[in-house]
Amino acid sequence: MNTLVIAIILGSLLVSSMFYFLINAFKKLKITISPGPGPAPAPAPSNSVVTINSDGIQISKPSTTEGYISEALSCKKPKHVDRSEFEGGNMHGGFSDYESFEAKRLNDIDEMWGENGYCKLAGIDEENEEGFIIGYQYHEGDFKQRVFDSDTKKCTFSQDPYACLYKEVKDDDGNIIGVENNEGKKLEVEFYNDYKAGKLQPFMDEIGMGTRMKFYWNDEEPSKLVFWQAGYHNGHENVPAQEFVIKPGYNYPVLFMLLGTAMTMADNGIDMPANGLSISFKSLSEDEIRRNMENDLENTRRHRGPGPGPGPA
Repeated sequence: MNTLVIAIILGSLLVSSMFYFLINAFKKLKITISPGPGPAPAPAPSNSVVTINSDGIQISKPSTTEGYISEALSCKKPKHVDRSEFEGGNMHGGFSDYESFEAKRLNDIDEMWGENGYCKLAGIDEENEEGFIIGYQYHEGDFKQRVFDSDTKKCTFSQDPYACLYKEVKDDDGNIIGVENNEGKKLEVEFYNDYKAGKLQPFMDEIGMGTRMKFYWNDEEPSKLVFWQAGYHNGHENVPAQEFVIKPGYNYPVLFMLLGTAMTMADNGIDMPANGLSISFKSLSEDEIRRNMENDLENTRRHRGPGPGPGPA
């Protein structure tokens, strides 16, 4: 029997992002999101009972579930560093001399945005270079194999060399209103269908989805999506389970909340509209989101005390 798999770019990013605030041994979450104020109204593209805005991922009635997966790459141009910053042996980008750093920086920009740059050829808007991009494509093979080859800068399993890349879409007011590829396919629709078909289970099992981390709808009206993290021992004390209501663009990375939403819908028998979900919100910067996420997790721990949290039913 063929191993059912998912290949998503940068295979270890998901686990590290989930445990960054809880286990110091893991890496920091790395994702680029454009800054901005609160959301502006936008027409809903579907009649789904699930909506996504700055207040949360909402559904008309509560239930419980689990789920999570996603990874990202960046088309953000490396920033220029002044020659004087290298004085005294200071390191930048792994280089101790200005010439080597600048040569690498310019080469990276050319690989992304030059005449044959993969970001340019993939249809990424250069004005939105700080927007997020995700590589996703289900295939039958090793689920740890990347769908976007970092050497060739092309998708591994599709005839279209950039069809596996999904990017954020914004309206004229700067609101994020979707994530889709160059064929117009919506990421949440593709992910929902593959997850519901059971294709992603091996990957879920490996990362501890449903045991170490979960999603569920809370008991508010309308219900909102909650992220739940299992308790653990940090070497000094028992850290209780923690959870918080996800607020897109505020305390949770856009891509991760979108894919978690799709999985939660599938687990609860909620249909995914063919044209995707109603989405409209603006996002804070990566650092602001990380800080808000850390604060919300810590607030849960402080208010709940030493005992484990209830988690989803």
